[in-house]
Amino acid sequence: EIQRLLREYLTAMTEILRTYGGTLDKYMGDGIMAFFGDAEPEGGGDAAEEERVEHHAANAVLAGLTMQKKMTELNARWQSQGREQHLIRIGINTGAVTVGNLGTEHLWDYTAVGSEVNKAQRLESTAEPGGLLLARRTYALARREGVIPYDLTPKSATLKGIGEESDLYPVSSDLVAQISVSPPAPGAERKI
Repeated sequence: EIQRLLREYLTAMTEILRTYGGTLDKYMGDGIMAFFGDAEPEGGGDAAEEERVEHHAANAVLAGLTMQKKMTELNARWQSQGREQHLIRIGINTGAVTVGNLGTEHLWDYTAVGSEVNKAQRLESTAEPGGLLLARRTYALARREGVIPYDLTPKSATLKGIGEESDLYPVSSDLVAQISVSPPAPGAERKI
């Protein structure tokens, strides 16, 4: 039973990540690590790079919102089948990381590492079940792309191993339900 639920949940979440251009890094039990922007060509100067980062931050937020909406659907179906409901938390951070085939001669993975990855994990563990928690830069970039409201109230939290962060932007489950999200057209890039 648990394997079937996990497969259904992980398949749905992975499809959403792929729709928005995310790279699945790994499954950790029922947790998922993903990142955006690893396959982007470089060049074009600082302005072009900032546009790419803005685009990827917006897509990460759109994917997170869509994942939470999908969880609402899955939970409704599971409840109608007499199964237990599950809530997920999503943390999204934007920053420079090291991406590549990392490991040893015995085992390696294509993955992302660095302090910004660690911060994203801490955001996830601090987020409200059913919601998202965005780092300041992620919120600013996604807001510029028009995918998140301009009037979110920042909150402070102590992130394990990082310390006090005062510019974190929670997206509650109630707000997730109110935000309209539509996937990009097949083969089409969102306009930057």
